[in-house]
Amino acid sequence: MTVFLITGASSGLGLALSLGALRRGHRVIGVTRDSTKARTANPEFERLGGVWLSMDVSSSSCEDCVRDIAEKENVDVLINSAGYALLGPVEQISDVEAHAQMETNFHGTLRTVRGVLPTFRSRRSGTIVNITSGAGFIGLASRGLYCSSKFAVEGLSEALANELAPFSIRIIIAEPGAYRTNFLETLTFPEAGIGEYSDTPAGKMMELTKDMKNRKLGNVDKAASVLLDVILGSGVAADETIQKCLRVPLGQDCWPLAKKEAEAWVKELDTIEVISMSVGVEE
Repeated sequence: MTVFLITGASSGLGLALSLGALRRGHRVIGVTRDSTKARTANPEFERLGGVWLSMDVSSSSCEDCVRDIAEKENVDVLINSAGYALLGPVEQISDVEAHAQMETNFHGTLRTVRGVLPTFRSRRSGTIVNITSGAGFIGLASRGLYCSSKFAVEGLSEALANELAPFSIRIIIAEPGAYRTNFLETLTFPEAGIGEYSDTPAGKMMELTKDMKNRKLGNVDKAASVLLDVILGSGVAADETIQKCLRVPLGQDCWPLAKKEAEAWVKELDTIEVISMSVGVEE
């Protein structure tokens, strides 16, 4: 039996992963800001044996709490799913709003990672799954701060993969696309509004995002099942080559977007190669 510690466990992909792991017979400690609310909204979680943990990842006390839980409960897998999206033109976003976005999405992830590492490192095993999205590899108008927080998590994850390999600790970056969850209900917008950006790519992207609930979206339970297979090395992800993948794009929207972005980067590198290579030290 694998012991999971999952943040953002009361909704969206975090909830789907929690229930999916429990149904497979594993143990899940689900982190949520309000365990009373989570218990009422998701009774199946405890019926299946899940345990709620009230904790705010944006709090400085989070790291110590996670450290204690990881040691006492012998946690095997940490999944960082807590987060929200702040949408709006960069110019319109205040320092307070920007700080709050980074505090939850990036610093919250950093705290939980540091919390589990003493246990994982001493045991020479463990898996850390950091959930980003397409926002982690492509910057889109109106999502500057959200993308910044997810880019930061991806950079952190790449560094961790290199730092922790000697301790046999595995890092997975999960990049889910758009799914039919309540994530859209948690969107926040700058208090200053969007100013003169309404008829620009930023304004149009915001309207498109708000209307996303009316579009055909991915199946979050399928995404959770595939990601659990990747984590556990089972089912569709039993192949050893898949186990070596750092990034796991999830969705018929996210995978093509990632491929297109990678191809565009290679094309740009080819274009800039001559002048890039011209600034070397002359012999």
